[in-house]
Amino acid sequence: MLLYRFCAQFLLIMLLFTQSAYAQTIPVQTTSGVRLIAFPAIATLGERDGRSPYKAITVDDSNADGIDEFIRTHLEVGIPSKLVISMHDGLSGERAWERIITTPTDTLLLHSDLLLVGDIDGNGASDLVVGIPELNSLYFVNIRNGQIVRHLSGARHDIGEPEGFGAQVWSLGDIDGDRISELGIIVHGGGGHNVRVYSPGVDQVIQSIFWDYYSPFDWIVFYDAADINNDGIKELVCNRGISFGPTEYFDARTATVIHRVNYPAPGYTYGVTVDADRDGMPDHLILQPDLWQVYSSATGQKIYEFPLPDFWSIYATTVNRIADINGDSVEEILVTQEQWPDPTKIYVISGATGERIYERAHAVGENVCYVHAHNVGFLDQPGFT
Repeated sequence: MLLYRFCAQFLLIMLLFTQSAYAQTIPVQTTSGVRLIAFPAIATLGERDGRSPYKAITVDDSNADGIDEFIRTHLEVGIPSKLVISMHDGLSGERAWERIITTPTDTLLLHSDLLLVGDIDGNGASDLVVGIPELNSLYFVNIRNGQIVRHLSGARHDIGEPEGFGAQVWSLGDIDGDRISELGIIVHGGGGHNVRVYSPGVDQVIQSIFWDYYSPFDWIVFYDAADINNDGIKELVCNRGISFGPTEYFDARTATVIHRVNYPAPGYTYGVTVDADRDGMPDHLILQPDLWQVYSSATGQKIYEFPLPDFWSIYATTVNRIADINGDSVEEILVTQEQWPDPTKIYVISGATGERIYERAHAVGENVCYVHAHNVGFLDQPGFT
């Protein structure tokens, strides 16, 4: 009996030791110089069901241990529903702070990408912007302590519309010279699509664009592009879906169209742009019924196409651009598919050719979180090289 108890205790100690060793960050350096971070501890950070989507962003190393910290968001659906924002140490995964935003409904909270816009509260650190489209809300969060320093609702600044579908947000760059990035905010509704250029520094909308529908069947997508006229500010791009009118680039400073291009066939356009033809202008990723296609934003001509992944749903697929992994000077395309209860899959696609560089399926229930490390990397499970 004593021997049995000793063996059981020994196995328990070894198990705890193994878990402790497992929860370490493993830096990975690829031959092309792109830094990837493998983070085995991602499944120990308080996930509850393994199904809700997560988003994360790295922030500057605040504790001087040589590894960036990261901020992550997690959705909890219920009554009330919760958006949990937390900051974690990049080395240990330990949580530094947590902030919870609640809503009295049981609606799934869709939230935008996480953005660092600059120091709006004067504490010396960039502040984080979290958008919740279904609530027509933007939250500005102090990354040092998690305090909400500003909240914009749909009724304020004319950002939202009562009948709208919510607000999406992205960072444009510093337009007014206050060292704080302006935000492009999309509002769907009111018979068209509205884009506001909002200045966090002065807390005002400084530019507005209204785009009415050509037909009730149009699906209009506004998103950001790279700086095509070299003025230091990203352009606003408007693209149509079903009727497929012209795609137009708006100057965020003046709200005027500076470039227009027509594509030969309709499709759903993702707000993901890579410069596939290396002409200095970001090109468009367009989804056809059975193909992903990349079209030149300069000429409207197709550059390449590749088949859709095995399973595809517009609501379960996340597409991002990541750093140049294969060394051809063009960013790659990362496709993440949530297939609950089936395994989550990722695909890394060459941004220059459309070739599939690799793919990976995660185990059922395995918690996965991919992070843009200042657009040069992301978090993953062990063995990602």
